[in-house]
Amino acid sequence: MIIKLIKDIKKQELESFDSGSEELDIFLKCFAHQNDKSGVGRTFVGFNNNQVVGFMTLCSGSIAFNQLPSETNKKMPRYPIPAIRIARLAVDKRFQKQGFGKEFLEYCFEKVAAIADLTGVKLVIVDAKDETFGFYKHYGFVSLPAKPNILIMPIETVIKAINR
Repeated sequence: MIIKLIKDIKKQELESFDSGSEELDIFLKCFAHQNDKSGVGRTFVGFNNNQVVGFMTLCSGSIAFNQLPSETNKKMPRYPIPAIRIARLAVDKRFQKQGFGKEFLEYCFEKVAAIADLTGVKLVIVDAKDETFGFYKHYGFVSLPAKPNILIMPIETVIKAINR
């Protein structure tokens, strides 16, 4: 898979994308370019044989110390914890269940590790939908106690995953 920034992709190239989620498809086709230009988030699009496989969007964020699970907050300061959020991740229906979601997650981890080398980042956060919850849990994300569909992974775990 070849991954490109959304700014290097024409809107026409995205028209056939269909993840099965209208919300995600509309975001990619209508808002991803706009968000990139405004600096709200960076969207990365994957291609396989010139077909759009999927995309992911990363943005910065934070999470309150008191929202963290007790096993995570032992090593954290008692103020908002800097994070990178996987704001969106979707794979076209034609390419689902072929390992592309894992490939996007690995790419995400590489980006997050590079950012962590430059600035303070302690967590990766994702708002998991019911249909993607198991995917993220499989790769080691843990739920927030009060908000189970918000999942986190400490940066140390991300770096270990990259080094495997």
